[in-house]
Amino acid sequence: MTYNKISNVLADGGERGPTRALDNSKPHDMMSVREKASRERNYIQSRAKTTTNEPATVRASLTPIGNDSEGASMSEAADEPQVFNRNTQIEGIQACDPCDPAHGTEEPYDEAGVLPRPIMIPHPSECLPRRKRKSKWLPRQDRRNASPWRPSQPKVEGWHSPVLHLGEDGQAVRINFTYRNGGTSTAARFSVKARSLQYTEGPHESRYFRFLETDYRVCDFQFQIARIEWLTSTGFVRSYTFDGGRQDETGVITFFEIKAHQAYFEEPETYDRLQEAEKELARHGIKLERIVGDRFEGVIVDTINDVYMDRSASFSREQEYRALEQIEKDGGVTPLGKLRESVHTDPRHGRAIANAMLVRRIVGFSLRRPLTLDTPVRRPARLPVGVSPLRNLKI
Repeated sequence: MTYNKISNVLADGGERGPTRALDNSKPHDMMSVREKASRERNYIQSRAKTTTNEPATVRASLTPIGNDSEGASMSEAADEPQVFNRNTQIEGIQACDPCDPAHGTEEPYDEAGVLPRPIMIPHPSECLPRRKRKSKWLPRQDRRNASPWRPSQPKVEGWHSPVLHLGEDGQAVRINFTYRNGGTSTAARFSVKARSLQYTEGPHESRYFRFLETDYRVCDFQFQIARIEWLTSTGFVRSYTFDGGRQDETGVITFFEIKAHQAYFEEPETYDRLQEAEKELARHGIKLERIVGDRFEGVIVDTINDVYMDRSASFSREQEYRALEQIEKDGGVTPLGKLRESVHTDPRHGRAIANAMLVRRIVGFSLRRPLTLDTPVRRPARLPVGVSPLRNLKI
């Protein structure tokens, strides 16, 4: 692209020689030419504002000089203030008209000088009522949405002769999992309290494992503790494996089932099997608890995680005696701060040892609230005399 020569008319009415062509100029040469043109333009604009207060002879000397016929008309036009812009400095480029719609229009401000908000016209698809969507990970079927006259599966198939199968020596009845809703995370952890491996699947069971490990009211627990089986009228076998079982300090044994959402318990097949399993467990004096994983409280989870990280801290027999002695000295209940000082002078080591003693049920304090130095600490209760531990459960 070739630029035309810049106007050779100077501010004093003289002329200069032809400018150098910009076709093959270097970038810094072009910048210098533009800077000179900008300075000349500013100077001419400042001189044009003062032409009305100067004599005609001076004004005539400031006008561009051409031939005789054009000089008179140009001198008359010089009496009016001239507007110079960037486009008029280069010949061959049409000046930009401020009134041209393409140039832009003034914004419609109100009397207060505030630009009004534009009116947004919604798309026709946005006016339609939104369809309710449920999460993809929820079950497709829900017992509450089914017909009230839907017959239960046990009644249709004629389930009978339920049998409970326990693992050997109170261990897990299965360690390999089959999934219906796709793969999920599985883990095997060693429990310091239960002194056995615990097999969990999914994040909710892993979180509940830490709950049981750090709760001093739980004496023992085991995941995948039992499986119940039924025979149908046609000779088939229906089964269900419980997520786990626990035994508290009163000796009560509770089997639990953990689901990520309440809707999973309302799935027809799961609902029917849990109903039948609860009847059979009641015959043996065992409770069944349904736990919803998304209802775990965040504050409790953080406190439990802090204690769980110190479960493997080591301590001596002497430190254990000092902790129990401190509890007896204060009448059976002592503040957590004093217990930590009795086992170690370093606050960090004292906190870790107290947490490790909690996991081993040497001392007991609640994790329902964030721990403070005034948290009461007591000795955990032992199983009542004559109550069989969970590991020796016989059905």
